[in-house]
Parts: sequence; structure tokens; C-alpha cells
Amino acid sequence: MATDAGIAVAVAAANVPQTVGADVAAGGWLWFAAVHLPLLWRRRAPTAALWTVLALVAAAWFAGPGGLTYPVVVALAAVYAAARFRPWKRWWAGVAALEAAFVAAALQGDLGRTDLVALSFALAAVALSGTALRSHYAHRADLAERDRQRAGLALAAERNRIAAELHDIISHNMAVMVALADGAGLTAADSPKRAAETLGTIADTGRQCLDEMHRLVTVLRGDETDSETTLAPQPGVDQLDELLERVGDTGLRVRLERGGTPVRCGAGLSLTVYRLVQEALTNTLAHAGPSASATVRLEYGEGHIDLRVTDRGGRPPGPAPHGRGRGLTGMAERAAAYGGRLEAGPLPDGGWEVRTRLLIVDRRSA
Repeated sequence: MATDAGIAVAVAAANVPQTVGADVAAGGWLWFAAVHLPLLWRRRAPTAALWTVLALVAAAWFAGPGGLTYPVVVALAAVYAAARFRPWKRWWAGVAALEAAFVAAALQGDLGRTDLVALSFALAAVALSGTALRSHYAHRADLAERDRQRAGLALAAERNRIAAELHDIISHNMAVMVALADGAGLTAADSPKRAAETLGTIADTGRQCLDEMHRLVTVLRGDETDSETTLAPQPGVDQLDELLERVGDTGLRVRLERGGTPVRCGAGLSLTVYRLVQEALTNTLAHAGPSASATVRLEYGEGHIDLRVTDRGGRPPGPAPHGRGRGLTGMAERAAAYGGRLEAGPLPDGGWEVRTRLLIVDRRSA
């Protein structure tokens, strides 16, 4: 409002010399103030302000005191405001009416040809300037909205990623703990020492699960601390041996095979390999039975890593067991992020196999 008042005063001040020169009476100054008053609403109701200015100018022309003149500046200011704050469909008729008034004045001899051309160009320039500025700010607003939407999508993607991380961590560690607890229960009577060791392993697994969950929740909350848990790196290919050793403590026989020339890959791809193996072995623990065994095969190729996890044991050939849909969906999403297409299904002679090929970006020889 203060800005609009300042502009109205500035336009009025620019018109004062000509009005004073016309030697008008007190009533003329009332008309003068009335013509400039609508500029106070140039932003809140620019179209109405434009038509009000034009109507007051026309009324003053026909019914106002003699000798009173209004430079075209006030009308141009109203045109600019309408073009700046409203689409052209709302104000083009007002511009056309003002141009028609210029032409009529020229036909009556009140305006020379040069003045008509100058006023017409000024009117077009003001209207185009307002339109261009409106388009500029609209474009900036659109970019800001797109940035906001991208930020929202990025936030949603990050939350989905953390949800997938939590799913893998919890499901795997719970499966390991359940298998260990079952083993401890079976051996408690005959081998109390071994059962106690197994219970210690369960506790260690639970603590590790809690540490990983705490790290992810810390990342989600945006906390910045110097704690070792927060700064601990994400697991990756180098931690596969530890993962298989922990799974092996449950009684599941697991073997890790590597082929090709190992390459150093990014942290994201390394984590993806780790989580795929973790989820595949979790499914093995949950569904393959106590006599199962598993083989994890990493084959390094030219620009890719072939991952294959095969289990043998109590799982019969057939469709995917119930309850594995979310795990397989998460695995497929992880693989797709690195150009992989996850394939999972039963083997003809029993067991289950998960396989995919992940592309290596910016790889370097290890």
C-alpha cells in the first residue's frame, strides 16, 4: 500500500506543473485528486483502477472545470499496473479505448500526427513492459514451484530409501536372531555352554541392528553429531565376509565366490550389492529350511557386476512363498537404480536363485 501511495503521489507531482499552469479553481484540484486516487489500488485491483482512471479522465474532460488538463502519464501508469499484475485478456479493452481516444483527439485536431505516433508508441511500450515483467515473475514463480516439487520428490525418495534400508536391516537381523534362538533352544539341554555362546551372538546381532537403525534415524532427523555411530560408513562389498559369517552362525552353510578382476565401485553400488545379498540370505533363512545351504557369486565384468545368490535345501520348486513380495520389490528397485533387472525364482531341482547384473559407473581397477 505504501508503494502504491508513493507511485500515485509521484505521478500526481509530475502532473502538477501543467495543472497549475492551467490556473484552475479549487474544484479543479478535487478532480485532479480524484483522477490520481485509483492508483492507490494499482496492485490489488489494477483492472478496476485502469477503468476508473479512464472514466474520471473522460468525465473531467466533458464535465470538469474549464482549463483543466490531465497529462497522459496517469493513464499510462494505470495501463502499466494492469499489464503488470493481470493477464492481457483483462485489460486489452482499456488500452484499446485509450488508443481510440488518442485517435479521436487527432481527428479533431487536438493532437498532431507526431504526438499521436509518440503517444501510441508510449502506450504500446508501457503495456508490453508490464506484460514482460509479469511474465518474468511468473516464470520465476514457476521455477520456484518446480524446485519445491523436486525437493518434495527428493524427500519422498530419500524416505523410501531409508524405509528400504530399515526393512533390510530389521528383517535380516530378526531372521538371524530367530534362527539363533531356535538353535539355542535345541542345544540348551545338551550343551549349555554352546547355548550361552549362541545367546551372546543373539545379543550382538540385536545391538548391531539397533546401531544401524540409530544411524539411519539420525540421518533422517538431520542430526549432526560426532558420535561413532553417526559417522560409521554404510556397509558394502568389503563387509560381505562379515555378513556371511554372521549368517553362518545360524547354521546356514554359506559360501562366497568371486570371479573376474575386482573393481572399486561407488559407495551406492557397493551398498546395493550388500543389501541384495542380505535380503536374499534373509529369505533363505526364512523359507529354505534348516538343511539349506547358499552360495553367493560375484562376477566382475567389463563395466558391470553379476550377482547370483543360490540356495539349496528345504525350499521346493514352485512360486514365490507368501510374504516375500515387499522384499523382492525392494530388491528390484535397488537393482534398477544401477541398470539391473532382478530375476528371482525356483530352481528345477529345488532351491531358489536371485540374480541380476549391476552397471558400474566411473569404475576404477582395485
